[in-house]
Amino acid sequence: MKRLLIVICLFLAACQPPNTWQEVVNLPTPLPRGGTLTYALDENLDVFQPWNIHNRAAEVAVALTQSGLTRLDGRGQPQPELAKSWQADETGMILTVTLHDDLRWSDGVSLTSNDVVYTYQSLIALELDSSIGRELELIRDVISKSPTVLEFRLREPYSPIISLWALPILPRHVLADQPLGSVNLRALTVGAGPFVQSEITASGDWQLRANEHYHRGQPLFDAVLIRLNQTPASLGQLVTSGAPYIIDTMHELTQNNLIINKYPLNSILTVAFNMRDSRELRILPLRHELIRIAESAGSFDGLGAQQKLVRQLTLPGHWLEVPELNSHAIALDDQLAQQGWTYNADTKKLERAGEPLQITLLVQSEQSTHGALAAKLVAAWEQAGIQVTQKAVQRSEYLEHLIPPYEFDVAVVEWAHGRSNGAFADTLFYDPDASWLFASDALSRGMPDTRGSLNIVGMDDEGYDMLAKSSRATYDAVGRLNAERNASIRIHDVAPYYFGSRSQRYVIRSANVASASVLPTFDTPWYFASIESWYTLP
Repeated sequence: MKRLLIVICLFLAACQPPNTWQEVVNLPTPLPRGGTLTYALDENLDVFQPWNIHNRAAEVAVALTQSGLTRLDGRGQPQPELAKSWQADETGMILTVTLHDDLRWSDGVSLTSNDVVYTYQSLIALELDSSIGRELELIRDVISKSPTVLEFRLREPYSPIISLWALPILPRHVLADQPLGSVNLRALTVGAGPFVQSEITASGDWQLRANEHYHRGQPLFDAVLIRLNQTPASLGQLVTSGAPYIIDTMHELTQNNLIINKYPLNSILTVAFNMRDSRELRILPLRHELIRIAESAGSFDGLGAQQKLVRQLTLPGHWLEVPELNSHAIALDDQLAQQGWTYNADTKKLERAGEPLQITLLVQSEQSTHGALAAKLVAAWEQAGIQVTQKAVQRSEYLEHLIPPYEFDVAVVEWAHGRSNGAFADTLFYDPDASWLFASDALSRGMPDTRGSLNIVGMDDEGYDMLAKSSRATYDAVGRLNAERNASIRIHDVAPYYFGSRSQRYVIRSANVASASVLPTFDTPWYFASIESWYTLP
């Protein structure tokens, strides 16, 4: 039988994107070139490992100086970067990647498939203790077929690998003799991104210069100065300087006439429900009722000025986000009654066979925001006739309740959905696949099954499993969109969690920063995706 090749024109109208961003704009006169963009952040950057992103400053530095096979656009959708195209065989387990012709590192050395093979083989050998490390285990082999063609051989179909390909490709000719596990690449002056490091200043700031060999074309800005550890005072001075700038910070600035946006962080504050057979909250109408009461009371409101309310795990603004999910604001008295639960008009409690619903709410005592949310939940539920025992414990004891035998009914939980570092929820390689939280195949079912699992709620839902598996095995963009969104809707309906809120960072830009393509809205963490086309207005 003729071998079927499924061409993965995932993310563009055609698999042959323009070689440079200049090819997609028709300009009567040349755009202004030159100048320095100041990129100010409130964090430091002492350690630089592109596969181990520990804060937003590192994420920005990686995005500006390095390139992967793909890069995420302003909606988090993977687009061809060093890869020109890719295709999967009929099993979905062999992906053939074709690189752009004549790719070069910033020092002029040719970038070939050997660099890609070196990068992935080196990272696999590190056995990284991160989501990336576990996902790399799905790669059986990476093989160079020619200088511009290589194969990824997988152990199973896995569509999130397309966003994982945003991992920067490392310069083999520079790093081949260095132990990557312990090396700090802070002084690395070779890359394939739009800019390349030229100097670390005495104050620790990063001076970048435009990469003349960048495959999309040399950026319009000549340089970028990444200013680190910026305080509100120093940021205030920057906004009055007249220089073109981008500020990415947790600090709120109060000067007049600032162009301010916010983007959500990749961590989410939620309320988890223990759905196991031994728990009362195995009953779906009870979970919906708890959410309805908490939502009606505005339990997530007022937890912080920078909080964004959400109803799903997928990052807001992402291309796979469900555009709108219904609230659980409708009372479900009939469904509760079918399960034997009714509101007693005399005792004003939710009861079954004369016994009130009693639940235990678990929360970390060290987390003030978590404690504030717990207090609001307790007040709302008790006012509605539900008996709640709040158990505020220190982190070590808190975590003990989230492993077998799972001794909690409800828990205030904050999940970070990063791939590279457990301490920071990065977004540079983001994919919304949530199987790690909800799939039943890794479910620890309690004693005597003592496997650790992030499926702490005990979700065991055949409908979700089918949709999640379809999403992970589908390389076609439309198919993945439908499967992933339906998986999110299924999670919403099954209600293992009450989502929730996300903290946000401020993005402030000067009015003289423009773009030769489309200026981003700066309301997602991927706003810098087209930075090579930014320039200064005269």
